[in-house]
Amino acid sequence: MKFEEVLTHLGGIGRYQKIQITLMSLPAIVTAMHALSFVFLGATPEFRCKVPNTEGLSNSSCSLPQGKKGQCYRYDFGEIGCLNVTANTSRTLASCNEWVYDDSFYKTSLTVKWNLVCDDVYKKAVAQAVYMFGMLVGAVVFGDLSDRFGRKKIFMISLILQLTCGVLLAFSPEYISFVILRWMLGAGHSGSFISAFVIGMEFIGPKYSYIGGVVPNFVFSLGFVTIALLAYLIRYWKWLQLAITAPGLLFLSYYWIVPESARWLLQKGRYEEAKEIVLKAAKINGVKIPKKLLEESDDEKVVHKATIIDLLTYGPRLRKTSLIVFYNWFVVSMLFYGLSLSTSELPGGDPYIKIMLSGVAEFGGFIFCCVFMNRIGRRRCQFIMMILASVTCVSAGYIPINKDLNWLIQLLAFIGKGASGGGFVLVYNLSGELFPTIARNSGVGVSSMVARIGSTFAPFISLLGHYTDNYVTMTIFGGLALIAGITILFVPETNMRPIPETLEEAENLGRKRQDEEELKKYDDQQMHLESTNDDHVHL
Repeated sequence: MKFEEVLTHLGGIGRYQKIQITLMSLPAIVTAMHALSFVFLGATPEFRCKVPNTEGLSNSSCSLPQGKKGQCYRYDFGEIGCLNVTANTSRTLASCNEWVYDDSFYKTSLTVKWNLVCDDVYKKAVAQAVYMFGMLVGAVVFGDLSDRFGRKKIFMISLILQLTCGVLLAFSPEYISFVILRWMLGAGHSGSFISAFVIGMEFIGPKYSYIGGVVPNFVFSLGFVTIALLAYLIRYWKWLQLAITAPGLLFLSYYWIVPESARWLLQKGRYEEAKEIVLKAAKINGVKIPKKLLEESDDEKVVHKATIIDLLTYGPRLRKTSLIVFYNWFVVSMLFYGLSLSTSELPGGDPYIKIMLSGVAEFGGFIFCCVFMNRIGRRRCQFIMMILASVTCVSAGYIPINKDLNWLIQLLAFIGKGASGGGFVLVYNLSGELFPTIARNSGVGVSSMVARIGSTFAPFISLLGHYTDNYVTMTIFGGLALIAGITILFVPETNMRPIPETLEEAENLGRKRQDEEELKKYDDQQMHLESTNDDHVHL
């Protein structure tokens, strides 16, 4: 069974594929909410150092230094007391060990519960970085396991892991247990998202393969908007954590609804199971499959396996392509999460509205991808997205913060976020179309692993701006995006090309003769699709 030819007769994006890609994209709402949840779970309200015998945030005191220094330090006058201070009284700065928090925006948060401010502010970055590190481990482990044992099994295991950790997080007694559970939750995030993406992607024809990348990321952005709404309605961190975890229960039903990847079954020699899925898809799409395409040939009974090592050692072209794709994943993920996690700290405005607008901004990148991916190709689209992200990040970093220009800083940050969202769609598509079937999940898994290295660094790069200046953070983001945009021009274009099945096909992808042969083959299949009705299986 030649799967690309089967897809031609099924229709690249028939009713069956639409149902499948929709089902496999919906869990992204939950993973997105978990990924961004710490922005609200660990939100830092306005605060100041607590002074003995002083209550209320608005109560000024001579015991507090002016400005932000009063958040972490207070004057210690000893036995004299604040009311007896004169101009000649010596003032000794003392570090705070208690704080007063404003609850007008956030009723409770982990920052308030565990005092993650001043000297302990780094713990917030650590908590988010550990989640990303969990995504890294999950990408490697679950990516390999799904190639070995199936996409569906690993998806279900990852989903159960997410549910369990999500509930336990709401009852974390202290910081360490919370961080460990966040790490496990991040691993479940990668396992479920990558497996779902591959299941949806592998059943879509070359002409419509971009949809496999756009739809999951579109739904992921809906998750960002959704958590902003939930956080606005639920101002208590424990109930918010349970609220974003609960929808995951619905996806347990996928065990009975969603089939295994037919491509994976073929690669594992499980021909009859793959044939059953193909026939079901044809019935739902209302089409007929030629009998000869459903016949099992001897060479298709041989099961070939490949790993990430093969992607890097098989040939120079595939190695170069793999490394460039990995780097783009690194940069896109760093940009995406770096801008997402710092959105609430942009100058001016309501934090809930800013994060919601940040999620909405991603739709602009998705619309761009939908309109232009098949017109100018994946490479050029990714180039445009990365250059746009580079320019907007650097520009936003060097604009002085004042009330008259805050809107411009926010606008540039939102444009950069939209570009990074579009970049995510494109690297997902490029990974699914450049890596061969026998190593696709491993390739996407390692890509996601590299991406999580980038997202793990993102909170610390943002924290660097806390200790220096915002332009330092934004210049780093912009510079890395510029390099990503230039290097992506050196990978093969995958627009309208059949997805490679073997390492040889992936190595030859982009060579002129190979492209001409593949395009001719694809065009011939389309031209003769309606003329193959003499020997069909009627469904």
